[in-house]
Amino acid sequence: MLLRFAAENIMSFKDGVEFNTFPASKTHSHDWHKIECGHATALRLSAIYGANGAGKSNLLKCICLLKSIVSHEKLGDVAIDSDLCFRLDNDGKSAPSELAIEFCTEGKIFYYHIRFTRNEVVGEQLFLSQKNNDVEIFRRNEDGLKVSSEFMSSAGSEAELFVNAMKRVIRPDMSALSFFGTYYAQEMPLVHIALDWLKRIQVVLPTMRTGFLPHLLEVDTRFAALVNSIVPDLHTGINRLDIRKEVITDEDARGVKALLNALTDAKENPGQPQLVMETKNGEIANIVVEDGCAWLKTLVAIHKDADGNDVEMSMD
Repeated sequence: MLLRFAAENIMSFKDGVEFNTFPASKTHSHDWHKIECGHATALRLSAIYGANGAGKSNLLKCICLLKSIVSHEKLGDVAIDSDLCFRLDNDGKSAPSELAIEFCTEGKIFYYHIRFTRNEVVGEQLFLSQKNNDVEIFRRNEDGLKVSSEFMSSAGSEAELFVNAMKRVIRPDMSALSFFGTYYAQEMPLVHIALDWLKRIQVVLPTMRTGFLPHLLEVDTRFAALVNSIVPDLHTGINRLDIRKEVITDEDARGVKALLNALTDAKENPGQPQLVMETKNGEIANIVVEDGCAWLKTLVAIHKDADGNDVEMSMD
């Protein structure tokens, strides 16, 4: 559960800006809209509104960026713009960008903060948030790396040896959270729990595609039933979403780069759907190899004509 997110000196945010899901102190009604998260209370649903150019989309992009940073081993693997900092202030150009997030998972509240440039993690810290105080799990800054031994599976001199080794292993362009959570999950279980939650954040932006929806609707009948129980209520004229499924061969894909690439990847990874990046009429399609056969699954919209018959239309 997301509790709080903050950003500073990044994109359109010069000074620190914060979004949180905490209910207002005067809110006493609609208890069904609240959820208990450890020692905190959060709203099940929140909304951001504001003028064009106010930074609504950038806030979501910052969350995506944080997820991407901790999901990769080093900053070089992340698509970070060279001028990510706030460009309309001279001080911002020489300062690192900052992102922070507080969230609840598995009954625990974590607070993670990272300061970074395009090529280097300048500072990083992870806290376990408690009712009266926050307990530091690890801290990383210009003075080095500090890890609290109480959150490690080892103790004493063994824990000290581990931390000393990590100081030499973790490079400036690496996230300690990602490194510890990925490679030392048993030694630092709380870090692994925090990393796992951050990597599973779901952010949907207007420019994003539906990806593997065709395959998912075809193989998960419960999910398909849920989707199609909702679609008619959206009043778009679409009665339901369906999948057009057809065998695809090398001959079918010949001369169509997007189809050929997806078909090749599907053959190399049987059972795993591949996104067809470019299709005619903006179709949303997957190719997946099942039982030795390559299938092209295309998402289609089903409408009803004047006589109540199904009429298939492309999503475009």
